[in-house]
Amino acid sequence: MRYSLNKNRQFKLALISFVTLLIALIMPAKLFASETSKITQLINQSNLDYAHNVVKGDISDIQYRYTPDAWLIGHGGMRIQGREAITQHLNEVLVQRPVSVTVTTISLEKAGDKYIELGESRGTGQSGSTWLGHYMSIWVEKDGQWLIEKNIFN
Repeated sequence: MRYSLNKNRQFKLALISFVTLLIALIMPAKLFASETSKITQLINQSNLDYAHNVVKGDISDIQYRYTPDAWLIGHGGMRIQGREAITQHLNEVLVQRPVSVTVTTISLEKAGDKYIELGESRGTGQSGSTWLGHYMSIWVEKDGQWLIEKNIFN
């Protein structure tokens, strides 16, 4: 009888250990999913604001999507570094404002303390011409805000 009591106790300890391990594995995944969901919402809202401001031709808010030392890399090897230079570039580009713009996140992946967003933008110019572009943005948290550190587009 003593043997079965020990066996029963061992089973209970094993079960408790298994459940504890399972909780330890599941909880971080749930926390990560919750954090990613929150970041996804913030980035989606930032993209909606960006599209709205591009159509309005208002870069005052757009420039603050970027870190002060951000990189913008685009057509023909264009490379621009720094929020001020990016703002100047956007001022030049938005002279011919589009009539519609949509920005859609295709995927968002956590990479250390940053997030990598792959997405596409679509728009219609004043002449009625349309475009489809793709981009990759690396988002980083600075002073409680998620900002673009690097942005590559075509």
